[in-house]
Amino acid sequence: MITKAQKAALHGVWLRGTPNELTPEYRNNGYGLQTYLAFRRQQVSQGLGCLMVKWQGMWLGIEPDGYTHS
Repeated sequence: MITKAQKAALHGVWLRGTPNELTPEYRNNGYGLQTYLAFRRQQVSQGLGCLMVKWQGMWLGIEPDGYTHS
């Protein structure tokens, strides 16, 4: 189960990206950028007491309180 704080932290991780990835034109022109929901479903896995996300070549752990660390 994902807490509200974890959802907010995951959304923050999803928003991190290159400036091109954050522009509406990039998101809407079919360049293959994942939606937030697809990101959550495909790249998030359950760790030991936290969520684990592979992001830009490293693993991020997101604690139940939303604290994110690598």
